[in-house]
Amino acid sequence: MDNKGQVSIEAALAIGVVILVIIGLFNIWFSRLNLARDVGEAGEAKMTGILLAEGINNVYANGA
Repeated sequence: MDNKGQVSIEAALAIGVVILVIIGLFNIWFSRLNLARDVGEAGEAKMTGILLAEGINNVYANGA
């Protein structure tokens, strides 16, 4: 039996598992980054809408 071949296969499997874990973590990180960006853009849009509504209410309240 060749022990060098067994060690080589075990090392390849260990490296493969590490690569899979890193890819999984990267995908989670990337999806969270996109979610945070989307939430930020939605917050900016909401603030713009609120400012626009306040401006319209002020014009309406002043009778113009």
